[in-house]
Amino acid sequence: MFDFELVNDVVLLPGVNVKTKKADGSVRYYNKWRVTLPATDSTEARSGEIKFYESYDFNEEGKIIYQQGFGDFGGLFDYLMDDDEESEDESAED
Repeated sequence: MFDFELVNDVVLLPGVNVKTKKADGSVRYYNKWRVTLPATDSTEARSGEIKFYESYDFNEEGKIIYQQGFGDFGGLFDYLMDDDEESEDESAED
C-alpha cells in the first residue's frame, strides 16, 4: 500500500554496552525514510518523511536475536491518509 525509500545512505554504527560503554557487537543506525502513498484514479500521490532509529543485537552465530526501531509512523500514516486536508484547502479558497 505504501512505497518506502531510504533518503540517505545507511551508516551503521557500533552499539555499546550500557554499563561498560564498550562496543558489544550490536549495530545501530539513524536514518530518514520517505514514505509515499501512490496515486489512484481519484487521488494524487502523497509523500512524507520520517526520521527513524533502529538497532540489532546478534548471537554468537551472527543471527539477529533482538531488533528494535523507533519512529512516529502513526503520525506519518495519519498525514498520508488524511482526506480532510484537500477539502480544507478547497474551502479556504472559497
